[in-house]
Amino acid sequence: WRPGVIVTQVQGGSYAARFLRAGDMVLSINGQNVKNVAEVRQRIAAGVSSLSLGREGTVSTIQFR
Repeated sequence: WRPGVIVTQVQGGSYAARFLRAGDMVLSINGQNVKNVAEVRQRIAAGVSSLSLGREGTVSTIQFR
């Protein structure tokens, strides 16, 4: 894997639970790589239009409208 942030917990019933689960690795937000939790928080605060994550050996990109 390339650098990213591992998801350790997802609140059940939350919006994030629709597409994230514990063990996923967040690789980039809006096309910008993330290396630590501070970068994830900063990018989420600015708004999310896409999210790339690694799960079970596969990289997926989710587009938001």
